[in-house]
Amino acid sequence: MKFVQLKLDEKKNWDELVELNHGSLFSLSTFLDSTAENWCVLINDKGTGGMVCAFTKRLGVEILYTPFFIRYSEWVGEKPDFEVVKSVLKKRFKVADFNFKSHIFGGKNRVHQELNPTEMHLSDLAKRSLKKANTFQVFQEFIPEKLLACIQTELGKKVPTLNQKTLPLLEKVAQNFQDSRQIQFNLYEDEEWKGGAWFIENERKLYYIKGACEKSVKEKGGMYLLIFQAVLLAQEKGKILDFGGSNVATVREFNIKFGAKDKSYSNVIWNYAPFWWKFFQRLNKILKKNE
Repeated sequence: MKFVQLKLDEKKNWDELVELNHGSLFSLSTFLDSTAENWCVLINDKGTGGMVCAFTKRLGVEILYTPFFIRYSEWVGEKPDFEVVKSVLKKRFKVADFNFKSHIFGGKNRVHQELNPTEMHLSDLAKRSLKKANTFQVFQEFIPEKLLACIQTELGKKVPTLNQKTLPLLEKVAQNFQDSRQIQFNLYEDEEWKGGAWFIENERKLYYIKGACEKSVKEKGGMYLLIFQAVLLAQEKGKILDFGGSNVATVREFNIKFGAKDKSYSNVIWNYAPFWWKFFQRLNKILKKNE
C-alpha cells in the first residue's frame, strides 16, 4: 500500500477505477483538482483499490482534510484491511480532520440526504410552494456566471463558509468539469433571470452542487421549483438525486420535504502533532479571535 501523486495519465486510470466501482463524484480527479489544496491517492499494490487523500500543510505538518464542496473521501475498488489503512494514514498524516463515507474509522456521525425519485413524497408545504411558483418558467441552460454571481450575493452574506477563499473553488469546478455532465436549471419571470440550481451527474446519481435566488423569489416557491425539476430529471434518467445534504436543520428539512432520506457518514479527527505545533495552532486561534 502506497501514496501516489498522480500524473495526468494516471489520473485517467484512477477516474476509470472510480467509475467502474461506482465511486462518487468527490473521488474524481477533476473535482479534486478544482477544490483541494493538494491531493494524492493511497492505493494498494495491485492498483485495484484506493482512496483519495486531500491534504494541506501548516508549519511543516501535513493535515488530512476534506476540501470545501467535497462531502467525504471513500475507499473504491478491492476492499483492504482498514486497520492497516488507518495505520498508514496516521503514519503520514499526524493531524487529520476529514470526512469518510462509512464509519469504519469511527468518528462523529454526520448526515446528508438522498432521494430515490420512485419514492418521492412531497410535503403539503412543498405542494403549496410549487403551486405558488407557477409564475416562473424553468429552462435548462449552463450559464454559471449568472448563478455564481447570485450565490455570492445571496448566500455569501448568510453562509460564513462561502467567502472570497471558497467561492473561486466553485468557479474552478464550473470551468474544469466536463460540460456534458453539468446541468443548470434557471428560473425566469417575464423573461428576466431570477435564480438557478446547478447539478453534476455521473452514471448513478445527480448531485446538487449549489443553487440560489433572491429572497422574494424564494418566498414565491422558486427554490422548490428548481429542485423539483431535478427530481423529474432524476426520475427520467433512473438516477438517485443527491441533495449534497446538510447537518444544518433548516436545509435538511427542506430536502426531506421532497421525500429525501438521511444517509450517514463520519467525521474523523486525530492530532499526533508535536507539542510546539499544537501550541502555535492554539496561539493562532487566540490571535484571530482577538482581531
